[in-house]
Amino acid sequence: HGNAAEVVLRAASGSAGEPRTREALRLEQLRESLSITEQKRKEEEERNNEYERQERMKREKEEQEREEARIREKQALEEAREREEKEILEKEQKARRAREERQREQARVELRKKREREETERKDQERREKEERDAKLILDAL
Repeated sequence: HGNAAEVVLRAASGSAGEPRTREALRLEQLRESLSITEQKRKEEEERNNEYERQERMKREKEEQEREEARIREKQALEEAREREEKEILEKEQKARRAREERQREQARVELRKKREREETERKDQERREKEERDAKLILDAL
């Protein structure tokens, strides 16, 4: 579009160079004004659309970041739960092994004591039998 003076001069001369009526001139000015207004409206609409697109992209990015943070938090909680379960299992296994080792040691002690008793009983039996033989030999010698 030209400047306003050019618009008025073009509107002032008709197709055959005849002066236009004020009404025709006014109509031409209104058309020009309407065209400018329409162009401004389209530009404003484009700016608004671009702003809305940017805002929508920003919201989508923020939502994606929140979702990723939720996923990371969920994974961290799951990993912590798994570590706790693993620690509990390891403690239970350690306690079970210690209990089993105490039971084995107790069984070894009981077995040793039983063998000692049996050995003592065998020696006592042998001593009694020897005393009985000695006593019989002494009685036989009398």
